[in-house]
Amino acid sequence: ISAQGIGIGARCYPGAAAQPPFSHGHCLGRLAAMARISAAVLACLCRFALAAPYSFITLGDWGSVALGNPEHTKTVRDVAEQMGKVAAKNAAQFVVNVGDNFYYCGIQNTSDKQIQEDYTSVYTAPSLQVPWYSALGNHEYGYNVDAQVEFTQADPTRRWYMPARYYAKRVALAAGQHLTMIVLDTNPCISAYRSSSASGWDPCSSDFPTCDPI
Repeated sequence: ISAQGIGIGARCYPGAAAQPPFSHGHCLGRLAAMARISAAVLACLCRFALAAPYSFITLGDWGSVALGNPEHTKTVRDVAEQMGKVAAKNAAQFVVNVGDNFYYCGIQNTSDKQIQEDYTSVYTAPSLQVPWYSALGNHEYGYNVDAQVEFTQADPTRRWYMPARYYAKRVALAAGQHLTMIVLDTNPCISAYRSSSASGWDPCSSDFPTCDPI
């Protein structure tokens, strides 16, 4: 590890207690070196955070009200209520929705009743009326995976954002800063999902109701 530049923490964020630089030829132990570098990186991140603070909510494995199970319904609504409170307290700018959005089998089209039952009528807090940058989970593949992409244009609340299975989104923060999110559909990376046997990829499998149209 080069001896140069270990004082980066002090340059990046003057308020940080940076370790004094060490001289050429002086060998640090691996853990000590990692600790110094980590401290310097964290100091830089702290400075960035102070320059442009932001917050967001992340959510996954959530849409199960339409299953009709009272326990699921209560849990989902309790989570939505707390999400609204946390988002309001922290002025969340957006929601990162990481997938498995509608159980068990995704949605059939952009007017599927699960959208209303699991999404628009549940996450109603004013603080949650922000963009939902969304990804696909394996449960989306039971019905029509493209329906969730198409819902980006059909969502009457204009919150849902999934313009493609793979996309990048640049989000404006404060103080002229930006955050770039790269959203991937990793389902094709799972070898079992590429099998010709439905037992390997069917999100409903034998344990749940079939994904026949309803």
